[in-house]
Amino acid sequence: MCLFASGFMNTQWNGIPLPFDLAALGLPGCSLRVAADVLAACYAASLQFERP
Repeated sequence: MCLFASGFMNTQWNGIPLPFDLAALGLPGCSLRVAADVLAACYAASLQFERP
């Protein structure tokens, strides 16, 4: 699963200074670097097929 955020500011979002470490939300190694004014979620699946 992925989450795409787009925003107008890169210094703060709702009073939270950016970048914001997302490890506390269970996303280690990820940071919110822009204000999340627009959010879009996507799901990527991987299919594997065996050849006979």
